[in-house]
Amino acid sequence: FSHSFCCSALVTKKTLLVSCSEEDYPIDLGMIQGGYSLTLTIEKIGEGWVGEEALAIAVYCSLKFSHNWVRGTLAAVNHSGDSDSTGSITGAILGTLLGVEAIPTFWVIRVENTDYIERLATEMWELFGKE
Repeated sequence: FSHSFCCSALVTKKTLLVSCSEEDYPIDLGMIQGGYSLTLTIEKIGEGWVGEEALAIAVYCSLKFSHNWVRGTLAAVNHSGDSDSTGSITGAILGTLLGVEAIPTFWVIRVENTDYIERLATEMWELFGKE
C-alpha cells in the first residue's frame, strides 16, 4: 500500500469512529473518545501477545496520538504485555503517517543498522510507494 493510502485509511477509520454513536459501539467509542484511561483501554484490548491484540493496541495508540509519534509510541510500550511488538507496530504506523521527521533524532541515532533500514525503506518506497 502507498503512503497516501495508509494515511487515508487511518484518517477514514478515525472519522468513522468519531461519527458513530455510543449505542453502536459503546466500549470502543468510549475508549477512542477518551471515556477510559489509556492504561485501562490497553488492558481491555489485551496484552499484545497475539497478533490481533498487538495490532489493536497499535491502531488505538496511533489513532489516539495521530499527530505525535513520540506520545503514540510511548503509549504503545508502557504496558506489561508484548510492548516491543506493540511499540514497533505503532512506530511503523505513525512513521508512515507522519514521516521520519516526526521521530526524534536522538532515537534515530541509537538504532542499529540505520543504513540498511534506510536503504530498505527507499527500495520499498520505489517499488510500492509511488502513485
